[in-house]
Amino acid sequence: MVEKVSGEGIDLMLVEGTRITEHQGTTETDVYRRASEIIRGTQGLAVVNYPMRDLARFKTFHNIAKATGRKLVIGFKQAYQLELFAEITDEYPGLDDPSLCLYAERKGWGTAGRSGLPSNIEGVCLPENVCQQDYDAWEREYLDRGNTVCYTDLREGQSQYIFYCNYFQVNELIDVKPVPGSVYIRSVTEPFDEEMELDARRIDNWLSLFGLKQYGRTGDDGLHASGHASGTELVEMIKTINPKKIVPIHTEHPDRFTNYFENVIRVEQGEMLKL
Repeated sequence: MVEKVSGEGIDLMLVEGTRITEHQGTTETDVYRRASEIIRGTQGLAVVNYPMRDLARFKTFHNIAKATGRKLVIGFKQAYQLELFAEITDEYPGLDDPSLCLYAERKGWGTAGRSGLPSNIEGVCLPENVCQQDYDAWEREYLDRGNTVCYTDLREGQSQYIFYCNYFQVNELIDVKPVPGSVYIRSVTEPFDEEMELDARRIDNWLSLFGLKQYGRTGDDGLHASGHASGTELVEMIKTINPKKIVPIHTEHPDRFTNYFENVIRVEQGEMLKL
């Protein structure tokens, strides 16, 4: 794309600069290496949080699961997402992959993983269709798959799994009961505003309650590869495109662009730039 644009004689280039101050960014290979190291040294459950729609990160942890002899446990929403992508590409593993499990979280009646649940009639258990009422219609097709697990499976075989657990699922750990030595790998962007910091502190409290050692909280230990280019990559891209004017956007350090280029235009809030 950059090579194609470089021959167009660009007059003005709007360029983001989220990581303009960083000389080198973390790669997906770095994430794989660091997370593998942590999980290999973990005797208990490995709990991970990564952006659910980030299929590159999903593949990273799936590969870690294969390399460490564990199974990556994902939710029904990500399972559905993988099925959709399977219609257009074979780049991602299928739901029957031996290193993949689907997780039935507890809802409503809390029947997940509880076969033969007694009803209020002595000697009579809740029928299967009642247990399924906890789940939407699209979720029910995943309940009886051979690789679908629930909290009892994770509780009994913690060293066998890498459990995907985002902010909205952390209460599942109440039932899973992570054993001492379990870890939580935070493979998402670091908090960058007050609301995100408050969310992160809530997770800190949950993890403290469960005794989970957390990695990736500060964002500087190689467990998240940003989608934003590093400063070195941005400068190289701008030089190749060679625009007549450069306007930095989406950055806290627009001044850094002037260290490399003389044709930088800084637009302050409330100003209008006429082309």
